[in-house]
Amino acid sequence: MIICSSFALLLPLGLAGQSQIFATDFESDFVGATTAANPSDVAGFRGNFPAAIVRDSSDVAPFGPNNQYLQFGGDGVSLFDGTNYSARAIVTGAPSSAYLDTVLGISFKFHETTPNSWGTHIGVGTGENPWNPELNAGAGMFALSFRDGDVTLGANTGVASGNLPAYSKGQNYEIIYYMNWTGAAETVPAPDGSMLTLDNKQIGFWMRDLDSDTLTGTVVLNSSFGDPSDSISLVFRNFNSTLANQNVVYIDDLAFTVIPEPSTYAALLGLGVLALALARRRARARGSE
Repeated sequence: MIICSSFALLLPLGLAGQSQIFATDFESDFVGATTAANPSDVAGFRGNFPAAIVRDSSDVAPFGPNNQYLQFGGDGVSLFDGTNYSARAIVTGAPSSAYLDTVLGISFKFHETTPNSWGTHIGVGTGENPWNPELNAGAGMFALSFRDGDVTLGANTGVASGNLPAYSKGQNYEIIYYMNWTGAAETVPAPDGSMLTLDNKQIGFWMRDLDSDTLTGTVVLNSSFGDPSDSISLVFRNFNSTLANQNVVYIDDLAFTVIPEPSTYAALLGLGVLALALARRRARARGSE
C-alpha cells in the first residue's frame, strides 16, 4: 500500500539541526574518492577494501543535477576477490552507547541500477571492531535484502506487522529505518505523521518514492539478536556469483537521527503552530495597511 506523504520525513530530517548524530551528502569528498579499510575513508564510510566511489551528476544523475553521491559496486571500484564471496562492506561505526539510548532514525537515498543474483544487503551489524561488522546470524541486529524490486528478510529479522513493499529498479527512493534497542517499548512520531509504538528490538521500515513523494505503509520488523556489547554499524554488503555479476546501487544523503518522544514532538509541533499563527497575523496586518 502506498500512502501520500508530503509530511514524510519532516520529523527525522526537519529536526536535523537539533538531533542528528551523523550525516553526509558526499559533497565535501572529491569525485573519484574510494572507500578503504584503513586509514582513509569517504564521509565516514569504510570497507574491507575499496568498495565504493564518489561520483557526480556528470556521470549519472540519480538524485538530481549538481550533486555528488556514492556508487556502491560496479565500474571504478575494485573487483571481488573471488566468486561467491561477500567481499564488499561499507560501514559507519560507533560504540553501541552512541545509538542505543534512544530510538535511532536511519535514512538514506537509494537507487538500484543492475541487480545481481544476490542483491544488496543493508542492515545493522555488530562486532568488536566498528569498521568490521557482520550481518550474519551471530552478529546481525537486522538486515533486509534489495534485489530487482523485491525486499526480503536477512538474518535475525522477521515481520511483526505490515507487508514488505515492492519497488522499481532505476527509480529514486529514500529508505528509512527506526531502530529501538533501548530495552523498553517506545512511542515515537512516524514518517507518515502517525504515532508508532516499537517494542524493544523492533525496527520500523519505510520506502519513500522520491519522484512521486509517496511513502509505503509501515512495516514493523522483529529482531532475534541480543544486546550489542561492543559497537554497531550500518552495513551495505553485496554478493556476487561471478566477477562480472556485480550489484550496483547509488547512495546519498545518509543521516542518523534521534527520533523525539511524543512530549518533545508535541512541544516542537506547538512551536511550529505558533510560528505559523504569527506569520498569518503579520500577513493580515500588512494587508490592512
